[in-house]
Amino acid sequence: MYEANKLSSLLAVAESSLREIMYCEKAVVYVVEDDQKSFYKFDEMDEKVVFPADRGIIGQCLQTKEVMDIPHTYSHTAYHNSVDLDTELPILCMPIFSTKKEGQVLAIIQVLNLNRIGYLMKSKSDMFEAEVVKIFCNMLGICIEKFTRVKDLMVEKTKNKFLINFYKSREYAFRRK
Repeated sequence: MYEANKLSSLLAVAESSLREIMYCEKAVVYVVEDDQKSFYKFDEMDEKVVFPADRGIIGQCLQTKEVMDIPHTYSHTAYHNSVDLDTELPILCMPIFSTKKEGQVLAIIQVLNLNRIGYLMKSKSDMFEAEVVKIFCNMLGICIEKFTRVKDLMVEKTKNKFLINFYKSREYAFRRK
């Protein structure tokens, strides 16, 4: 599970950075599977926890592909306690899109939104903070895509090594006959 641990480390750094950027105490990054039918996060034990794509506010954000600013989490119709942040405080959910595949959601952030970034922007500083979060999400999306590409290349390399060794052993066996 080395590859999964690498991704969990990337996400842990992203979550920590989001907490700093948004001055909040909770932030979670959920990664969306390629088939868009499920998403996952890593728990405190570094275990992958998978959820169906229609579960919680996160699932609704995935389906609508829109930023969701939820002022009262528990009263929201899509809230699900196994997925969403456990808080009565406002949360912000933002999809992170692929730079390679138009309209494909790679991940979704969910943060405790005490400063109400993105909600009824009243000043230029509010708009600036919202723009910083968007830029951060774009950069995180690029990192997730790069990680996925490297993982795919590692799998391909392993397959190729296996095939080369297989053909070499067959060739060696054929010469012995």
